Amino acid sequence: MPVSYKQFLEIPNFPDDYLRLPRFYDGPQMYDVVQANREHLRYQWWTTQVQTRPDAHQHVTNTVDNNDAGDRMQYYLSAGVPVPNGPIRGSVTAYEIEPELRHAKVGWWVVKDAQGRGLATAATRRLLTELQEVYGTESVEAHIADDNAASRRLAQRIGFEPTENSYEVLVGGHLYLMDRWSMQL
Repeated sequence: MPVSYKQFLEIPNFPDDYLRLPRFYDGPQMYDVVQANREHLRYQWWTTQVQTRPDAHQHVTNTVDNNDAGDRMQYYLSAGVPVPNGPIRGSVTAYEIEPELRHAKVGWWVVKDAQGRGLATAATRRLLTELQEVYGTESVEAHIADDNAASRRLAQRIGFEPTENSYEVLVGGHLYLMDRWSMQL
């Protein structure tokens, strides 16, 4: 179901930061962000697929296409004056959106130097608000590595609770135990 998302979203209490839709020309910048933050982003499975600039371009193209099709709602976290090509500082994403069930999965990441200010928490909350407004979403879940303390704290601050369902996933040659977290909006 194709939908039209807002190009920019303000982040409450962060007047110098904003969320923006990904654009096809973001590939080179995404490559640079992944290269500079590869260890920090180790829990993000998709970073293993971004090894070259063409890989990054393909990743961004898939993101734009999935947004356009309504299969996901992904925004890049940016700073400064809202412009379509603002610096990529992170991302918040809703995926496997199920409008008929009013359910979606969500994820987030920020570059290392953007961590620890509450920005990812505020950006994720803003995404959840937009998800409710556009799709009427009532419940969400997040899959978080059991040793990813920062994401676990973020999930708790927002109101997620861990479930009993865990699973293992291989990312970049490392086996992670992933915990499912859920919350009602």
